[in-house]
Formats: sequence, C-alpha cells, structure tokens
Amino acid sequence: MGHHPHVIQGIEKYKGKYIFYSIGNFIFDHQNYRYTDESVVLQLVSDHEANIEWRAIPLIIDACQPHRAKGETGQQIIDQWTERSDHTVNWIKQDDYWLLK
Repeated sequence: MGHHPHVIQGIEKYKGKYIFYSIGNFIFDHQNYRYTDESVVLQLVSDHEANIEWRAIPLIIDACQPHRAKGETGQQIIDQWTERSDHTVNWIKQDDYWLLK
C-alpha cells in the first residue's frame, strides 16, 4: 500500500493479493495539483478464520484537514479509483463505506 504519488492510483490483484499503489494523501497542505485533495482510508477487517474484508472510506482534504466525501462526491472518488484499477476490482456501497468484492 502506497501514498507517495500524492494521488489515488489503481489497485491490482496479483497472485491472489491486492496491491494498492497509492491511496492519496491524508493530511497535505499543497492542494495545487488536480486530485491531491482526494484520498481514501482503507480498513482491513479480519476474523478468526483469517477471512479478510477491505473497506474504503473516500475523503476530501480541505484546509489540510481530511473529511469524509459523502454522496455523489464519494461515489465519484470510488468510480475514478475503479477506472484506474484492473478489471478484478469492484466496490459495493454499504452503509457508510464501500466494500471490495
């Protein structure tokens, strides 16, 4: 999982494991370039049988502070992320997050 490019980059599934090339910034004070104000928080949920669930919460950074991107803005961030990813990546909207399927 990376973040150095300062923008959200795609996801690839390789040998059964996900590679998150960049999830963007979390707190960043240079939003002069396109997409540097968009980010994602990833939650990894695992149970006792080692079943793993990836959850994504899209963010917008405003005045160096991350805020949840809700509604259409959140959906656009997830859609753009999916477009940058390989064909195996699909996010399903849940209550307040997106689930990787």
